[in-house]
Amino acid sequence: SKKKASYGHTMANYTNFKLHPTLSDRFMNRAQVVYEAEEGESDQAFWSTVRPTGLKQIEMDFIHVQDSIRAYHKSDVYLDMQDSIANDLNIWDYLVNGVVYRNHKKGLRFYFSPLIAQFRINNIDGYRHTLGTSVDKRWSKEKQLHIGGEIGYGLTNQNIRGHIETKFMYNPKKFSRVRLRYANEYTMISPTASIASTLSPSNFAENIGYGIGHEQEWLNGFFVRAHLDYDQYGPFTGQTLEELWDLFPKFSEAQNFDPFQEMVLSIDARITFKQQYELHKYKKVITGSRYPILNIKYNKGIKPFLSSDVNYDYLELSTQYAFKLFKVGTTRTEFAAGRFLNDREVRLSGLKYIRGSDNWYFSNPLRTAQLLQSQGYQTARGFAQAGIMHHFNGAILGKLPVIKRTGVQLAGGAHGMLLEDGYLNLDEESAQSGGISHIEAMVGVERPTRIWGQMFRFGFYYAAGQNSQDGFSTGFKFGIDFYNTLSHLWQY
Repeated sequence: SKKKASYGHTMANYTNFKLHPTLSDRFMNRAQVVYEAEEGESDQAFWSTVRPTGLKQIEMDFIHVQDSIRAYHKSDVYLDMQDSIANDLNIWDYLVNGVVYRNHKKGLRFYFSPLIAQFRINNIDGYRHTLGTSVDKRWSKEKQLHIGGEIGYGLTNQNIRGHIETKFMYNPKKFSRVRLRYANEYTMISPTASIASTLSPSNFAENIGYGIGHEQEWLNGFFVRAHLDYDQYGPFTGQTLEELWDLFPKFSEAQNFDPFQEMVLSIDARITFKQQYELHKYKKVITGSRYPILNIKYNKGIKPFLSSDVNYDYLELSTQYAFKLFKVGTTRTEFAAGRFLNDREVRLSGLKYIRGSDNWYFSNPLRTAQLLQSQGYQTARGFAQAGIMHHFNGAILGKLPVIKRTGVQLAGGAHGMLLEDGYLNLDEESAQSGGISHIEAMVGVERPTRIWGQMFRFGFYYAAGQNSQDGFSTGFKFGIDFYNTLSHLWQY
């Protein structure tokens, strides 16, 4: 290829300067750009002070073009066009993507769940038609209000269930939010259970709950969220689809337990090391970090306030990291470890659940194992999990003749788990004394594919592992991964 040369002109005018200033490591506190005033607000007198030498005509023409583009992007004509593009719905929006309506003049955005998400056919009590929706309101100084939730009607038990949550951001520069919550629904006991267990009666309980909360960035990269929730749990007593769940005998029965109340204080801290950002007039925009993210979680079961039946203290530490490994692909890692410091009274909703594995589905290997028994485990003691996944992204198979034309890529990873004590159910006699350990490795082939504008990655994998309770096992798995256009990352 031909070499191209670029030429420019630079003129600097120095006044009242220090030749060798001492700058600390916290200079600008990781800010990439700080705007003291929004673009276009400064008059000609201001620019005369910072540009004493003036500008050439070609430079003035360039600035005029750039200012015109910025002004057009802020004009009602352009913003109305963007609203029209977002509001121009097609059949896939109604069926798969969801219905969005935007109005930039009023700062409003409405969202309604797609038809595919409204049908809950294999839920605990049969067919339940559920509508999810959210409303977002943004004011001129970037303060925001979010209201979201869902409401559903079940034909089998002829009842209405749902939840609603409201968040108001009152300080956009510190992401300060207050939160209110109400729920009257069938709640999943373990939201990370295997596919069969997730949809089955064994994973649901009836719940009426209320909550308040606050979250804020106290220092750059240091977020703290505090939620206080009060919930009333009871066993599911409605009618189930017995014919369907008889096919899954391990999950066909709803869990039977005495109703209980719990008040729990949850404090979550997220630390992003050397987080970079842009600081605008009314808001802060985070631009990311090359370093790992550290999460600290503390849950306190409070008794006997409001007749709460729980009394426990739980502490968990986790971290995530994504990086490129030279020129041979990308690597993702996650680690989590937690323990009940006080386990005097831990009920069903407060246990730590380890996801069971599916017979054929390849779940997220960073957070779940592929070769555990389908029921998974639950514990009121301690645990540790670690996962790693490396994608070669064509670095090996992409260099082989014929194979490179298929777009197939190589991937591999590993997952490990330790439980201080593990249970298959709440019966103390079923505890695995001495703890449970599990380690496994996996290798497979993947192919990224774009469908309806969304990137998917289909994979076929082979896993082999050793479990202290169940011994050695192997299996083939099929997986589907999704690309997040906001974080620019795959799920694993």
